[in-house]
Amino acid sequence: MQLRWLHPILCGFFFLFSHAMVMADTLTARIDRDQISLEDTINLQISYDGRSSDSPNLDLLESSFDILQRSQSSSFSVTNGRAISTTQWHFVLAPKSAGQLLIPPFEIDGTTSKGLNVTVTEQGQAGVQAGGKDVFLETTANKTTAFVQEQIRLSFKLYYAVSLSNLEPHLFQLPDVRTTELPRKEYTTMVGHREYNVMEFVVAVSTDKSGEITLPSLRWTVHVDDPASSMLGFRSGRSTIQRLNTDEVKLTIKPRPAEFPASATWLPAQDVKLSQSWSQSPDQFKVGEPITRTLTLTAEGAGAEQLPSLVPPTTNDELRYYPDKPELNTQASDAGLSATRTETVAIVPNKPGTLSLPAVKIFWWNTTANRLQTAELPEQIIMVAETTVPTNATGLPNVAGVDAAPVTDQKPCTQANPIGISIYIAGGLTLSNVLFAWLWWRQRSRQANSLDVVVPKPPTLTADEHFRALQQACTEGDAKHARDSLVHWAAASTGKRISQLTQVADWLDDANLRSQLNLLDKCLFGNEFNAWQGETLLQRLQDWRQKHKSRGKHEDADLDSLY
Repeated sequence: MQLRWLHPILCGFFFLFSHAMVMADTLTARIDRDQISLEDTINLQISYDGRSSDSPNLDLLESSFDILQRSQSSSFSVTNGRAISTTQWHFVLAPKSAGQLLIPPFEIDGTTSKGLNVTVTEQGQAGVQAGGKDVFLETTANKTTAFVQEQIRLSFKLYYAVSLSNLEPHLFQLPDVRTTELPRKEYTTMVGHREYNVMEFVVAVSTDKSGEITLPSLRWTVHVDDPASSMLGFRSGRSTIQRLNTDEVKLTIKPRPAEFPASATWLPAQDVKLSQSWSQSPDQFKVGEPITRTLTLTAEGAGAEQLPSLVPPTTNDELRYYPDKPELNTQASDAGLSATRTETVAIVPNKPGTLSLPAVKIFWWNTTANRLQTAELPEQIIMVAETTVPTNATGLPNVAGVDAAPVTDQKPCTQANPIGISIYIAGGLTLSNVLFAWLWWRQRSRQANSLDVVVPKPPTLTADEHFRALQQACTEGDAKHARDSLVHWAAASTGKRISQLTQVADWLDDANLRSQLNLLDKCLFGNEFNAWQGETLLQRLQDWRQKHKSRGKHEDADLDSLY
């Protein structure tokens, strides 16, 4: 009793701790370019999502770069009920020497950013080509040797020290080469003792063919304003036209390495990550009830069309898989292409107990480290509980129906009917039974002048009554109601506990009906919304009942009432 006051404190501490775990702080560093000359500058941005009074330590940065400008900004926002505080630091950096320079990792309150590499040349090709020109082009590639399908970044830089009125760039298109334009950049730089504006066009290039490939020279047209046409600040609109040529680029493309598994999809990338999420906890599986699993694969330096499938196309006696169409997304940034593949699958267990989902393993080739790597989700163990179909007081299934769709030749699969005919039937039966019981009690009490009368229990539905409900659901194309009525009809006919369509199929022991039940299952838990036809299933069931009528196989004695 004396420690009761600790309870709210501990709860509050647990809430704050869990909230901090969800809202983890992040620290990122970005630069606008990773290849410059000694005369160039680059922009560095450091972003911290979180609350802190600390600032990045710049000692290691200043050992390799001069900081020419610096600024700081802060912002606060609320997104989806979550408060987000962001602080950004902006720096203009000039390299102190040529070579491979490192922008070091930064740390704030235990959160660390990634280090960034910068290639600095003694004198850019632009410095050699310039020769005092007002406008000129520079062509560079981040690499000239790569594997098939590996991304190469090709850069075209337009330097101009005069005013331009128009620019007509041309980016090549080759039948065996895929090209994607990345975000353009604009900045200023010094070439010799002269300042130039730079407009940089970057293209991500990849090819499926190995061998020597030549990217041809391209001709650009530039309209340069005529300074002599300016008088008292007014321009006459006259300009001169210059024709500029890009450089030819020769590439050496290597085939996929021999050590890469032959059966795996070839995936060259800079980084690959694999993750998963569940619609509910995977330890809450029940027989016949679906749980949705979402797998997400992300890759840096690759396109979405290169990412392999994530869901194994297998269905066994223990588990059934109903995958949706995968979602593919490719994004272009300063660093190149990045891709995401998301696959969602509904998993339906067929039996209770301890079951396992196989491991998901994706092989990929690290183009930075030049070695084979894997992204993997380990084998998943799930616990499946038994389930039964609930009924209400009258023995009717608790089914949610929908308004009947218009009758057409092709009836779409409907999975939910909020107001179905079965509800009206159940309600009418219940009211009629209650009314009959009350009238019987009243008549009996008048005759015997006694109140000791037991109201009879409403009868449960027979197999035939369940089959009538099934007929109605099939005619309306109501897949959910049809499944529930099938299960109840089979249970009432056999006297056994039946809760899923696989058990119904085993009892019917008919190949055509098993195929129809599989279509119904996919309609409910998959994405084949127009594959199931209720009238076809009904006709097959009626044929089956007619065939087994004379034998009386698991049927009630009053089958004649249906014919």
